[in-house]
Amino acid sequence: MLISYFQRFKEKYLQNRGQRLLTQGQNKKAYTCFEKALILNNNYINQFNMGLVLIAMNKHSQALGYLEKTLEQFPDNEVILTTIGESYTVLRQWDKAIECYQKLHENHSDFPLYKKNYERLLDAEKREQYVKSRELFFKGLELQEQKLLNEAIESFQQALSLDEDNAMINNTIGIAMSMANKSKKEIEPYFEMAVKLSPQNEGFKRNLASVKAQKK
Repeated sequence: MLISYFQRFKEKYLQNRGQRLLTQGQNKKAYTCFEKALILNNNYINQFNMGLVLIAMNKHSQALGYLEKTLEQFPDNEVILTTIGESYTVLRQWDKAIECYQKLHENHSDFPLYKKNYERLLDAEKREQYVKSRELFFKGLELQEQKLLNEAIESFQQALSLDEDNAMINNTIGIAMSMANKSKKEIEPYFEMAVKLSPQNEGFKRNLASVKAQKK
């Protein structure tokens, strides 16, 4: 029983640490945490986290291996449908992506974002523009990993110009600017927009609070 308790404690620690690292853009370290948690317990939470971090690493085909397992267990789960719908979209698996967002729109008709995503997928030009935005975003992540921060910021900003209401891109630009030692005045608007677009995201709120606490 003591071993079981220790394993649950360690699993929770790895899950929480992985989520923090993922929010901070430290995807490889987050992957290591989630992989260790999965070894301890091959449940749907750890499978989902593996899918989530693989998406962040632009490994959508591998992510589907985990996400499709979780979707089989919870076919109407809002978070899982949103996440797997994103991978289907980036991989241009249009029919599957449309199916996900159609279900989300029907089940949550009061949430305008799902309607927007569903209608965008039905428009060949708009969905290609969105995928181009995602490609620029992941290019920026690769440049950031190589410490080419100004080039990364430029790529992120190009991605944002194609998808202006994307909270994650705004948050990522704020992170990249912080890494590049940009001024508080330059960084703060991106974190503020990320929180405005996704007010429930605790990681975004922590990033905004951190930059507001800076003197300059």
